[in-house]
Amino acid sequence: MREITQRMILSSKRYIGKRFGFLEPFELDEEKIAETVSGVYLKCICHFPNCPTMKGEIDPQHPYARVRTSKLNGRTQISCGACAKKARQLDEYKFKKMEVGDIVGCWQLDEALTDKKFKEMMGWTGHGKYYKAHCIYCGLTDYKNSDHLKVGDDSCVCRSGSANEKRINKLLKRILANSHYSHMAEYGLDKQRVDFAILDGDTPVLFIEYDGEFHDKAERNKGELAVNKERDERKDSRAEQLNIPIIRISYKEQNKITEPWLRKEIESRIGVLE
Repeated sequence: MREITQRMILSSKRYIGKRFGFLEPFELDEEKIAETVSGVYLKCICHFPNCPTMKGEIDPQHPYARVRTSKLNGRTQISCGACAKKARQLDEYKFKKMEVGDIVGCWQLDEALTDKKFKEMMGWTGHGKYYKAHCIYCGLTDYKNSDHLKVGDDSCVCRSGSANEKRINKLLKRILANSHYSHMAEYGLDKQRVDFAILDGDTPVLFIEYDGEFHDKAERNKGELAVNKERDERKDSRAEQLNIPIIRISYKEQNKITEPWLRKEIESRIGVLE
């Protein structure tokens, strides 16, 4: 637990007035600071279309988001996640049985997953039903667990991803547009998540991981570096067991994330795409 110091507050002021994706921090959240010692919070205006926080649906008395400044460090925060949390904050889905066609947060449920062998292979052993869903904002397809959706844990990479994750997502759409492959973000793998998976039908053939600063230096002072490395090793090991190659892109190499480079990396592992 860290004590909030004047130095931390002063360093947080550099975020005020700047734009981070759809977020625009505009003042320190003094009330939140008094409640926590985990970091300094900012009140933020969300410019995302139909944001339930800005519309006053979540808390009419406080129509703004509260975001910890450490989340803005080294990344472009796309949103405060309020739309994903709509399912938790409102009563709409707390006790309702989800059905195909429902819209929960930013996801529309397209079909229920009933293939037990597939779910076991991917390590999806949690409670709740699994659905194939698409983001109502960017169209990205993904698999979602109903229990996670109910508590607002899941939002699309177009909303909560870093700037480089968002770039990779856009590049994958272009690269795979004329192929029979598709891609998903935040793909489930043994109770963990892989940033991106390229699919042949419903079968993953390639994983892509973007290793941001928290994989290296950003988390070092928090004592979480070893934990993150252990998680990465488990992902690599499981991908190897499934015979699925994995591309790891370090934040130190972010300047090379271009369409020609990423296409070459993909084709070197799964063959020519067109």
